[in-house]
Amino acid sequence: MSRLISNQLSELGRLQWAQDACEELRLKPTGPIATENAWLRIKDVRTLKGRARWLAQSVAEWRELRAMALDIPPRHVLSDIAILGIAQKAPRTVEDLAKSRGVDQRHLHGAHGTALLEAVRKGLAASQQGELSFPATDNDDVDKSMKAAVTLVSAWISELARQTSLDSGLLATRRDIVELLLELPHARLSQGWRADIVGRDIEDLISGRKGLTFKKSDHERGLRLVDIPHMA
Repeated sequence: MSRLISNQLSELGRLQWAQDACEELRLKPTGPIATENAWLRIKDVRTLKGRARWLAQSVAEWRELRAMALDIPPRHVLSDIAILGIAQKAPRTVEDLAKSRGVDQRHLHGAHGTALLEAVRKGLAASQQGELSFPATDNDDVDKSMKAAVTLVSAWISELARQTSLDSGLLATRRDIVELLLELPHARLSQGWRADIVGRDIEDLISGRKGLTFKKSDHERGLRLVDIPHMA
């Protein structure tokens, strides 16, 4: 199987890309996550305000620790929807817990229900500290004049990933784009196979040497990178 995959990658001219990507994964630091930050991975968590954020953080941390103890995915312990529902409802009793969105019967009784309500109480107590802010995002580090460039480049990368049958997240993440725009020396898009396939084109796009157009025809449609002629 390894030889077959290697041969296919060689035929596509992507063997070195795959080897470099595997090496990145091999060198990537591993270890336990910070359980107090588990809430940040919940979909739609940024819609929460005030004390609901503290409750989401506390319940998500309990879920993470419980999942680690049972060696199962966190969502098998409690769904994201249930965490959001509990955070918004702030239940004090089992009856209140039962009325929270996403909570089913298995969450209500015994040690499970008791632990959930304790996590809620912990979150309510923590909320007395004041507002719980979200950490700064990658885009916060970019000058306002460049935020449109991040959006534009993201659109181009999505199109390029489609054209080349590559996963857009493997090709370039938002962090990768920001680091390239900030001209950081360790930017992944400025070196290796990513620089060859997308990094240098992005630099040309931002510098004005290239531009994006939308091509629509019977045989092809989508964004296209084109050279911009220099005016004399």
